[in-house]
Amino acid sequence: MKKSVDNKTAFNSLIHGHAKEGVPEAAQEILTIMTCRDVPTDPESHALLADYFLKKNEPADAKAVLDSMMEQGHVPSPALLMSVMVALFNDGRVQTASRVMKSMIDKG
Repeated sequence: MKKSVDNKTAFNSLIHGHAKEGVPEAAQEILTIMTCRDVPTDPESHALLADYFLKKNEPADAKAVLDSMMEQGHVPSPALLMSVMVALFNDGRVQTASRVMKSMIDKG
């Protein structure tokens, strides 16, 4: 990364590794770097990271990853959208959950 090498496969592998090892902050940082450098992201990387945040009961972070995923042009699975929406609702974030529902409707 210091040499500005923008290898999509390497970045996505790092994201997967950090998420699986329980270091989502590092994975999210790499995702941010990729976005800033216009390196194409992998929808599975976003989904894996969002799932990790959901398992850690951090629905706001999962929603941020979901938003980033859609900004990159990826369409999240209905299951991921539903999981984030339910987690936000259960966390008392009803208005945010309704925005996720609107995204679900917009994406068909």
